[in-house]
Amino acid sequence: MDPEVKKQFDELRAQLGKNVEALTRLEKLEARVAAGEQTAADLKAVRSELDAIKAGNEEREKVVRELKEKGRTQAIARDPLTEKSKSRELLGAIVRAEMARTMRQEIPAAFQDEAKLVREYQAGCLARSTITPMATTGSYLVPTVTEANIRDGLEEVSPLLAEVDFIPGLPAGGTFNLPFLVTRPSMQPKRASTDTAMTASDPVFSQLQITPYETYIYFPVDNKLFLMSAIALGGFFEGLCRDAMVDKLAYWLLRADGTASYNAITGLLNESTAAYVYSLPAGKTGFADLTAADLNKIKAKAYKRGRGPRARWLMDLEVQGVIEDIDRNGKLPVITFGQNGSARIKQNEILIEEYMPGLDESAAATGFLGYGDPATFIVAMVGGMQIASDASYLFGKNQTAFRATTIVDIKRKPVPTFILAKTAAA
Repeated sequence: MDPEVKKQFDELRAQLGKNVEALTRLEKLEARVAAGEQTAADLKAVRSELDAIKAGNEEREKVVRELKEKGRTQAIARDPLTEKSKSRELLGAIVRAEMARTMRQEIPAAFQDEAKLVREYQAGCLARSTITPMATTGSYLVPTVTEANIRDGLEEVSPLLAEVDFIPGLPAGGTFNLPFLVTRPSMQPKRASTDTAMTASDPVFSQLQITPYETYIYFPVDNKLFLMSAIALGGFFEGLCRDAMVDKLAYWLLRADGTASYNAITGLLNESTAAYVYSLPAGKTGFADLTAADLNKIKAKAYKRGRGPRARWLMDLEVQGVIEDIDRNGKLPVITFGQNGSARIKQNEILIEEYMPGLDESAAATGFLGYGDPATFIVAMVGGMQIASDASYLFGKNQTAFRATTIVDIKRKPVPTFILAKTAAA
């Protein structure tokens, strides 16, 4: 075989190693040339065919490379870290614009490119708002700090909120009927027959109405941070806003009294329904009157589902200290510790929440300890959050105050899967 032709065959074989069809075709051509079946006149045609195969392979390789690059670009665009960085950069630009407005100063030339970014984003929000129903509950399509970022900080700021039934991203406007599972010890499976018809006397699901209303928080930002980069300013602001909102959600969940005209949230500590409350026997009007027998009765009052692996004891750290002192007879301690170091009472972990009453709030008819499944409580949040600034608050300390407004409702599922313990009435 002509050495030059053989060299071309070897090169082409290496290039087409992954293409079975082309490789088979190449080997047949090589065999024909080696056997002398091709004349000198036909050699030119063979080479032309080889060139065509080579050109086709190069075109395929080019297409494959382009597809891989496109796929890599799309993967980067979908990367949550990339999206979060863009979100923080936009948030920082919005915060800087608000600070400039409240301080009555121009945005420096170095940050002028942010103005266009903010205008385009806000224009898109306004365009979408025309298709969103507006009601008394309001509608905020400015997801500068989204409910997902708030949820990222739940466990760090409030152990209780990390375990409730958190429902983010609800659409704006109106009341929602949310189903939830109901289980009762008396519930038995039934089968329809000529003798026994299926009835709705033992429902599996019930529903709860959620009506989100405006809720807001204030927090200050030092004006000197105005010159931070957009992404750094957005990240700093996001952390402040998230922690402030989580802190207030925890407070509303535990202590709201339902008296605010815009929000009928009733906190866990204000529970009055007898089925959801265990009161200490007469004469026990202080936290120190609690006994191991009372702990058993609190646990027994919850439905079986509320006593499962998700059940938690909810209390202030000082009340945990009271329970540690219950061992008055030299027996095994009431509180034990799991392998991960978590404190437990009768197999269930303890959640310490600072807004639960401590020893300084010990009084008659006071709720002080909870037990059951935290998912008995729903925290529902409409997607998006609105950011506004206020130059009057802390103005003398060179700070700009921000108000973050969102739309939230907090409800208890009407089922005894969480029990509040109270001291006896005086």
